[in-house]
Amino acid sequence: MSEKMPEDIPKCNIDRLSYTAIPLKILSPTGKELSTCPGFIYRYRDEYYLITNWHCVTWKNNITKEPISKSWGFVLPKKIQIPFHKTKVPYITWERYNIDLMDESTSPNWLVHPIEKENIDVIALKLNIPEDVIIHAINEEEFDSFDPIISDDV
Repeated sequence: MSEKMPEDIPKCNIDRLSYTAIPLKILSPTGKELSTCPGFIYRYRDEYYLITNWHCVTWKNNITKEPISKSWGFVLPKKIQIPFHKTKVPYITWERYNIDLMDESTSPNWLVHPIEKENIDVIALKLNIPEDVIIHAINEEEFDSFDPIISDDV
């Protein structure tokens, strides 16, 4: 059974890869938004991981280890806020979830490269996925069926 689209909602086609890019919010211990950063979900061995940059979750330069913002002073991010896709019909909805970046002893909940550590500016944060969301893992999408359009790199 398909739901009818309300007349006042514009219809559009959204490329499936657009769903894989996730706008993340980095939150302070008080819940203040410190910054935004991009991320995506990757599936590995039946587990889902949020992939983003080390500097986003630490607020430090991954090479110098200096705070990114000297004017604000150093604030250790506490949570990362991720929007999960909830519905497609009759319109797209998202629900934001806050995920702890550190455990109670302030040890990171994320993984880094086993040898290069944070020198590779990428982390993987294991996710507990709510049951009622639609997941768009980037490695579960097809990449070989694209028709080039104007402005694409070739």
